[in-house]
Amino acid sequence: MHISEIHPALPASVFTFVVVDSAKIDVPPQSLPYRYPPSIRGSPLGIFLSRASLSDIRGIKTCSVGSRCTGMMITYTDGAQKILGQWYESLPSKQTIIYETKNGKPFEKLHFQLSYENGSTVFREVTLFPLSSNFNETVKDISYGDNIIWWYSDPSDVILSQSEDYDRSEDSTTSDDGDSTIVILDIVSSSTISR
Repeated sequence: MHISEIHPALPASVFTFVVVDSAKIDVPPQSLPYRYPPSIRGSPLGIFLSRASLSDIRGIKTCSVGSRCTGMMITYTDGAQKILGQWYESLPSKQTIIYETKNGKPFEKLHFQLSYENGSTVFREVTLFPLSSNFNETVKDISYGDNIIWWYSDPSDVILSQSEDYDRSEDSTTSDDGDSTIVILDIVSSSTISR
């Protein structure tokens, strides 16, 4: 991956940097109109968000460090790529392809498994339909064509659709009840998806 292809997450009014193969990219401070979700943990200087569209997707790859899924790379039908969360090209990370367009048909659902540990919600895994039933879950629907927003910090993750982002709503829609949370992205067929 070339540095020009990196899309760093948006910092919350601070300088930050992205390190890729020993290269450092400074990101200027930005004043963002976002309030932090109440369930995100960590220093305000270390809380970031990234967002991506869930339409015209050709492929999805995940990046994991240990048991935590740290990011997703979405490849669109026009060849553009977007990173959600944090992406690591070097070891000890593991990259896994979870979706590639086959026969021009889009996937129906993505399932995000998050676990609640030590006061923080952590993203563990994303899988395609059908839903695994080996854990307790809370289900959230995110529609095809909406934008997914991934708030992340060192200790925690919060995944939302743009329509339920905290800069638009005073109410929290994130539940920390139970051991795990599943976010389901409902994807409907679209004739704009190509091979």
